[in-house]
Formats: sequence, structure tokens, C-alpha cells
Amino acid sequence: MAVVALVLGLSGCGKPMTTPIPRRTTMADGRTVFGTLPQGPTDRPLLRALPTVATYRWALPGAHFSGVTPAEDSASLTFAAHEDRAFAAEVLRLNGWREAARDSAPAYEIAVLRVERTAEWQELRPDPRGQIPDRNSCRNRPTAQRANCIEPMPRDYPPIRVTVRGLDVRYAVAIVRLADRATAWWISPVQSEIQIATLRLLTAGAAAPPALLH
Repeated sequence: MAVVALVLGLSGCGKPMTTPIPRRTTMADGRTVFGTLPQGPTDRPLLRALPTVATYRWALPGAHFSGVTPAEDSASLTFAAHEDRAFAAEVLRLNGWREAARDSAPAYEIAVLRVERTAEWQELRPDPRGQIPDRNSCRNRPTAQRANCIEPMPRDYPPIRVTVRGLDVRYAVAIVRLADRATAWWISPVQSEIQIATLRLLTAGAAAPPALLH
């Protein structure tokens, strides 16, 4: 599994990213992913730490990631995506963060996206020739010869590589400080890695003097 990537950049406030994204990507683990993959901004200030207590609002992923379809933007704020949003914000909420009321101005914005793409990868599978019964097997001999029959040694075939097609699922999260658009974003196939990265930013904020958080 790929390690969580932390990359940062700047786009117009609230506007979708427009950087071209390859339609076919070879991942670090060797699998090929088809279709566009989200990419976070690359020229915003780096968000190096988070305060222990803050308010936030949910944002459309397309405001902070390129390669996001309108359907994915809409799906990210539906009730069906509630579990992904709750998981992404769990560490923050446990440390005092709260979702801002509609009529108030939050300090941060969070975007969460579940990315599903078709992918191909290689796996080692048993050689099917090893599953074919030997023609000299005792079961193939006349009944009178079976009593003293000794089964021949099974043929040993090494595993073969086969191409498998399936679904590649990744999770994208962006945390944006609205005062200066400083951003931290991660894309990972493992949700817990994003929680760990978020906790590190909270730890950095708790340990740093206030002047270093701006």
C-alpha cells in the first residue's frame, strides 16, 4: 500500500482545479488505474499544524482537488457519504473541533472524497495444469489393480501470473485554513493513514508557539 502523500498548492478560492490528469496511471504498487485520479493543489501555503480547537465547514472536493467529476462532488455531500465524512473528522472532533453553524464563519474547510476507479494488477495463481488428475492415477486403473496401486507424484507447476481487473478505492481529504488558504491534503487507500496524518498536524499545533501557526 502506498504511504499517505502530503502535497500542497493554491487555486482560486472555491474554484475547481484545472490541471490535466492522466487517464491511465501506474501506481507505486504496480497496479494500473484507469480514468482520472484526483490531485491536490500544488502552490498553496503549506498547512504545517492545526489548533486543538477550531470550527470547520464541509466543502466540495472539486474546490480543492483536480480530476473530480460533478457526480463525485455531489455524492461527497450526500447522506451516503456521511460515514466517510465522520471518519475523516473523527480525530478533529475528539480534539475539540466543531462543525460551524450555517450563519457563522468557520476557520477551516474540509473536503472528503471516496475515489473509485477501475484498475488492473497482476497476481500469482496456481497453474491450472496442476489441478488436472494424472492419467496414471489409481482411480483410472481397473478395480483389480487399485489395491496395490501407488499414486504417482503430483506434477509440480510453479504459480503463474495472471492479470486481474477490479476496483481501486482511495480516500482523499483536504483541510484548508480559510484565512490564508494554507492547505494539507492526502490521498490514500487506507483511511486510518489519513487520521494518523491529521493527528500529527494537531500534535504539531499543540506543541508549537501560536506565532508559528500563522
